[in-house]
Amino acid sequence: MFEMLKRWFGGGRAGENGAASAGGEMISCEKALASLYEFMDGELDDLSQEAVEAHFETCARCHPHLSVQRSFRTRVQAALSRPEVPEGLRNRVVDLLAGSDSEI
Repeated sequence: MFEMLKRWFGGGRAGENGAASAGGEMISCEKALASLYEFMDGELDDLSQEAVEAHFETCARCHPHLSVQRSFRTRVQAALSRPEVPEGLRNRVVDLLAGSDSEI
């Protein structure tokens, strides 16, 4: 709960934008946002991943960008996962489509 409050009110370690990596080095909002998709995909090296994560955990301006992208990705994945079609229905559709080719 405390971390969320810090994030929303811009708290955290002192610095230009309130975000620091685990080692204390600050990364800019621009660098964090430029690395957003690689961060979400786990494609950054360990140090960069930690620095970007620390930034998003403490920066009130950048955290909403991460939240929106995670939400968007979750919704797209949910929309893409469709239930399997029963075999009987699939066969009927294939048969109907095969029959329609001869009528064209």
